[in-house]
Amino acid sequence: MDKKNIFTILEKLVKKYKYLHKPILDDYISTFTRTFLEYILTIEMKYHLNYERFERYLSSNSKNYRNGFSKKQLYMNDLKVSINIPRDRNGAFESKIISKYQVDISHFEYRLLSLGINNLQLNEYEKILEDIYNIYNDKMVDKLCNEIALKIFDYLENKKQELNNIDVDQIFIDGFNLSSNKWLTIVITKDLEKRLTILGFWVINNLEDKWWNDIIIKISKYHPQVINYKVIFKDNDELLMSLKNHTSNNFERARFVFINKSILNQKN
Repeated sequence: MDKKNIFTILEKLVKKYKYLHKPILDDYISTFTRTFLEYILTIEMKYHLNYERFERYLSSNSKNYRNGFSKKQLYMNDLKVSINIPRDRNGAFESKIISKYQVDISHFEYRLLSLGINNLQLNEYEKILEDIYNIYNDKMVDKLCNEIALKIFDYLENKKQELNNIDVDQIFIDGFNLSSNKWLTIVITKDLEKRLTILGFWVINNLEDKWWNDIIIKISKYHPQVINYKVIFKDNDELLMSLKNHTSNNFERARFVFINKSILNQKN
């Protein structure tokens, strides 16, 4: 994976949809940032204390242990994100990713968001983490990155299971070309009450991608009320009009997937 390329394309997608649908994108980014940073901080604390959470009673010789959390408000460009920072009894814990007095994390917004891209390989998440932790050069950070990557990989695999329960009027897929037959996409759902939700960012290798076929299979399996299914290729203007103004009642019980057809021929 070309990290520079994926960060650049992710930034283009984020900026495009911040312009179009800032509230839902801000909500996604805030929730994602809080969730993933707290994952990372929990694992950092484990390495700081050298034992897992809830293991204190199994380690009676330990002179230091977890001591709850403190709230910290971070700023990422124009967003405010409140997270829980784990504390230890001795007050010695200091995160390697967020220093004690640091409040602005704008500099690694797209690196952090790229950890939430579905369909990357485990070693690709590790490379992104290494890029975030690049100021450190020790074996402990290597182990840390590996464990965080595993946690993220498992989280995203479980996240895919949300497709089993998907109940939406439309699914929109839009994105930019990463390389030949590979696109970085944003997936947005619209429910029956016309509310938009960002499902996440996905790398789709081609339109025969397993993830793509899983969507079709699971919609059919879990929604027997579906009476119609279409893949509609849209130009940019048509796609945006669909996102903002689609009000057709002719296919209320049908599920649609709209793909911006420009992802098929877009150049980097």
